[in-house]
Amino acid sequence: MKTIGALVAERDIYHLSADQTVREASRYMTERRVGAVSVLEGTRLVGILSERDIMGRVVAKGLDPDRTRVGDVMTRDLVVAPETDRIITVIENTHVPVLPPKPEIPFRMTLRGPTPNPFRGGTTMVFELTQATHVSVVIYDVTGRRVRSLVDRVLSAGTQYVGWDGTDDLGRHAGRGLYFYRAQAGGRTEVRKLMALGD
Repeated sequence: MKTIGALVAERDIYHLSADQTVREASRYMTERRVGAVSVLEGTRLVGILSERDIMGRVVAKGLDPDRTRVGDVMTRDLVVAPETDRIITVIENTHVPVLPPKPEIPFRMTLRGPTPNPFRGGTTMVFELTQATHVSVVIYDVTGRRVRSLVDRVLSAGTQYVGWDGTDDLGRHAGRGLYFYRAQAGGRTEVRKLMALGD
């Protein structure tokens, strides 16, 4: 049976600094397809940042991932084992369940709506995400000019509702006419038409 040290020597070890932002950490984890990374201060292990930390301590609380430091939301109370321990000893002593790997669900974004469309006063874009990911939803006019950014953050898997009240980024009424909304998530982009009827 392998020791912890032997297992670690066979794999890439991913780590971050406690001073990096959660947005940087999320991109780093996504690019490497990992659900958790070690957090170091110099060469000292100070914590671990997991997808669960990001969802529970950042997304659920509405924190800005561009301003939230990894060190503020990481898990600090770690259970560690000497590298000479056998893997089975660590599992037995920490009561970690050993489960077969779940099949990976491919990422998919499905847009519905907007509802109502045409609209007067406000409309709602509805879309489904199969995985939590960073999402951007932006409104453009027919000339391609950006009118309003509605979403620019990590959203959880499931049905998402994004409302637009017909105003621009400065709170001014955008006026009646044809608009487009662009949704970007997981490397995919979709565009839909919106018709504003005015007040």
